[in-house]
Amino acid sequence: MSLGIVFKGPEGIVLAADSRVTLMAEINQNGQKVLLPATFDNASKLLRVAGQPYVGVVTYGAGGIGQQAPRTAHSFMPEFEAELARAPRLSVEDFASALGVFFMKHWSTSVPADYIGQSMTFLVGGYDDQAPYGRTFEVDIPRHPAPQERAAGTFGITWGGQAELTQRLLRGYDEALLVAAQKSLSLSDEQLKQLGSPCRFRINFCRSRIASIFPSCWFRSPPSSRPGCSGSGASAVKWT
Repeated sequence: MSLGIVFKGPEGIVLAADSRVTLMAEINQNGQKVLLPATFDNASKLLRVAGQPYVGVVTYGAGGIGQQAPRTAHSFMPEFEAELARAPRLSVEDFASALGVFFMKHWSTSVPADYIGQSMTFLVGGYDDQAPYGRTFEVDIPRHPAPQERAAGTFGITWGGQAELTQRLLRGYDEALLVAAQKSLSLSDEQLKQLGSPCRFRINFCRSRIASIFPSCWFRSPPSSRPGCSGSGASAVKWT
């Protein structure tokens, strides 16, 4: 597993990824097939294509294509560049579409049709000609090779792979928390959706901070000292 991130902001697009690749080798041990993982930490997951300087790619998920002689996504770049050698500047969506077609072609000739493992996922980010803001797309090989736009018409962050810590930092909770809460509290899907909404967590965070500071102020602020804080808390929410 790995981690890929693309951030779309008003001033630019940031792409980031780790550098570990895990390839699974199949060996015969005492008459049984055993999968043996092999990892290395110097892989290139931040990809670029010569002649298309306004688009970048990060990849995560499956480390390679093929079973007998697996190849990383980066190893295919010279061939992809050759296919686009005569192409003009592509839009971000057209580039992502070409990327999906290219890797789907190699995947379908090297990986069994009944494959049930991880996808090889690409996050594509870049700028269309004369566009003030960038666009980001996700391409999932082999399940969704057609590009799917992320943060369309707005700004935001998209990530995938081994993202537990990223989710905790950005959302304030782990995905497993919602599953456990629904099971423990017998919540409906609608109640779970409200519980997991970013707005709800922000409201709860603000209210909990107000509530938790009262005992602290009472302890640290005796009547003869500064007034401190007390009374019932109040909160308001505004949105567009």
